Amino acid sequence: MGLDFHCNNIGCVENVDITSGDGAGRVGLDLQRGWPGPCLIKHVSITGFDVGIAASHREYSLVFSNIRLQEQRVAGITNNGNVLSLENVVSENSVPAVRNNGGGLVVLINSQLRGGAPENVAIESENASIYLRNIDVDGYSASLVETRRGKDNLATTLTRLQNIHVDEHFTEPLDHAFESIGSGSLKLPIKRTPEIPFPAVSKWVNVRDFEHLVKNGDWASAIQAAVDSGPELVYFPDGPKYSIGKDVILRGPVRTLLGGSPKASIENDADDPENSAAIVLDADLPMVQFHMLASDHIKQDSPTTLLLRHCNSDHISAGPNCGELFIEDTGGKFRFSKHQRVWARQLNPETKGVPEIINDGGQLWVLGLKTEYISTKIENLGGAQTEVLGGLMYPVHPLIDESLPMFVNRDSDISLIHGCSVYKKNHKIYMLDTQAGETREHRDWHWIFGRPITNLYRSVRP
Repeated sequence: MGLDFHCNNIGCVENVDITSGDGAGRVGLDLQRGWPGPCLIKHVSITGFDVGIAASHREYSLVFSNIRLQEQRVAGITNNGNVLSLENVVSENSVPAVRNNGGGLVVLINSQLRGGAPENVAIESENASIYLRNIDVDGYSASLVETRRGKDNLATTLTRLQNIHVDEHFTEPLDHAFESIGSGSLKLPIKRTPEIPFPAVSKWVNVRDFEHLVKNGDWASAIQAAVDSGPELVYFPDGPKYSIGKDVILRGPVRTLLGGSPKASIENDADDPENSAAIVLDADLPMVQFHMLASDHIKQDSPTTLLLRHCNSDHISAGPNCGELFIEDTGGKFRFSKHQRVWARQLNPETKGVPEIINDGGQLWVLGLKTEYISTKIENLGGAQTEVLGGLMYPVHPLIDESLPMFVNRDSDISLIHGCSVYKKNHKIYMLDTQAGETREHRDWHWIFGRPITNLYRSVRP
């Protein structure tokens, strides 16, 4: 085995090569310890082993970006029951690139599956669900074979794709409350998360070096002094509660605010974030990232590109001049507005009583969304566009209000692909959908091998 990895809610394997010297070994990246995810696997290359990546268990979903697989002996990726969201995968194998079964869901986009042996199929999916988009296939006898196997152990072929290029394919059926123009996912523009490398340690400052400026527990002056001392990175060690009573402006050469762990945070009046002190992005700041550092309130009313990575986020005030927002491996509460364009990979909101995500007129693209509890998961309104490619909805609560919709869409565009784990009560209304003044309830659930899966729900404005 190359790497046996496990984490929950926030965690990442990034910029790692896993190689078997002699090609042997069972698994390169093992994600089978109960219960893996959600987490982000990014910029990982695996050479050799029987299986490159192996995932199992029904919880809690896994997200992959920029993966290279080569010289596997059984399969590039195997998935037994979990939910995998993958982009930019390059598989150079004679064996199948993907094997998906056990009620699993695999979402695979913008990928290349090369070098297949003519006796093999690129993607095998049995008693499971699949979504493919922009996939190039070379060498294999078929791009995809989907089968269902019943209690009699007889397999029925649902789909066999011979295409060497798959524009878009999803396991039927397409769900909708309203007939709409077009089909398939929304296909919003996709952008990769920009890279902000950590600078040399000589360009770091420790915010605690300015602790003498803290007055009555207010760290605002200390943080501002640290930023204005000219570093490219400001480090926030674990320990203190970094509360601020006035705005802190990020300016100058600073590009990274780094916490000592994902629990590190800059706090304010969380009960009234819009009127409380905030971290403000200066108009001349081209790009900045919060890395393992949560913040109760960030003001983004400048063209600054904002990155949130491996942390929690409570409130972002976005003005009409706001820059792009990229989110990776992050939890919290999310409220997006008409000014925002957002790309999220491994998004994990878990809140109670209010919608976990509100998108009021913004553009939101998500690769891998995982939620818990009894709230509405997404409220999409004000002409918003929201596309979710994979993830897990987990309404784990015995007292769930069954009349509360899982999703709400009001005169906006939305497409959803995800799995669901239900062990107690579930939402009876999947989508409360309003278009052009008419409201309809969509209540259908599709069960595959003992679990509900939304292969694709789509609603667009007329």
